[in-house]
Amino acid sequence: MNDIPIKDVPGDPQEVWTFPDKPKDRTLKTTLCPLNEFLSLRARLGSGSPLFPRGPHLDKHYQTLLQDPIMQKVKDDYTYNPFSMEPDSVLFLKEMIAMFKPQVVVELGSGISTPILSAQQKEQYKDSDIKPTYVTIDQSDDYLDQTMTLVKKAGTDDTVKPLIFPMCYYKVDTASHHGHDQLGCYDFDEKALHEACGGIRPDMIIIDGPTGGGQNGYIFARLLTVPILSKIAAPECVYFLDDTYRDTEIVAMQDWHQSLLINVLGVKMCGKGTMVATSRKS
Repeated sequence: MNDIPIKDVPGDPQEVWTFPDKPKDRTLKTTLCPLNEFLSLRARLGSGSPLFPRGPHLDKHYQTLLQDPIMQKVKDDYTYNPFSMEPDSVLFLKEMIAMFKPQVVVELGSGISTPILSAQQKEQYKDSDIKPTYVTIDQSDDYLDQTMTLVKKAGTDDTVKPLIFPMCYYKVDTASHHGHDQLGCYDFDEKALHEACGGIRPDMIIIDGPTGGGQNGYIFARLLTVPILSKIAAPECVYFLDDTYRDTEIVAMQDWHQSLLINVLGVKMCGKGTMVATSRKS
C-alpha cells in the first residue's frame, strides 16, 4: 500500500468532450433478471458469496465461442484462466455490440474479450465513414501486451487504443463506502483517456477490472469506476459489469443504482453474471 499513491477522487471533467453519433437502427433487447429479484435471490442464499461460481466455465459455451472467426485466429495464443471473462459472457457482449453499435467503447480489464468485441464493433461500421474506437484499459503491462498480440491477429489494432492506468487509492467517506476511507481503483488520467477516445464520450463501458478477486485483488476495486467514468460518458451510454455474482460487485451495482448514477436494468445470467445498465442522463 505504501507504494501506491493516495489521491482525491477526480472531480468534474477538465477536457472538452464531444458526443458520439447515434446509429438509426440502434437497439438493446435481451432477457434479464430484474435487479430487485436478483437482490432478493442473493439475500435468501445467505453469507459467503454463494452465487459466485466454484468451478470452471462450461465446455459447451467454450465450444460455441470457438465457432467465432476471431476466436479461431487467436485461440492458440490465449489460455483461459479463472480470471478470464467466461465464453458465454463474451458472446452476450458480442450480441449487445451488434445491436447497440457503440462508436466508442471503453473496456476496463483487457483479455479475450478485446479482440472479439473490437472486431464486432468494427464490423458494424464497415460501410460507414465513422471510425469506431475501442479503448482497453489495464493495470498490467504484461497482460495488456498479451492482449494486443491477440488484437493484431484479429486485425483490429487500427481501432483498439490500449492504455495502462496503474492502481492508486482514492480517499472516500467511510459513511458511504462501507467503512473504508480509501478504495483502490485505476489511477484515471482524463487527458490520456480523452486522447484515446478521440475526444468523444464513450457510449459503451464494459467493466471487468481492476482486479477485484484473488490474492492480488483490491476489495471493492470497481466501486469507483462508474462514479468516475459516468462524468464523461455519453447521455445514452450503456454499462456492463462482469463478475456480478460476486458480493463486492453486487454491492457496487446496488450502490450505483441507489445513488442514481446509472439505471441498473438487471443481470444477464451468464458466465459470472453480467450487469446491464443505462445512463440516467437525459
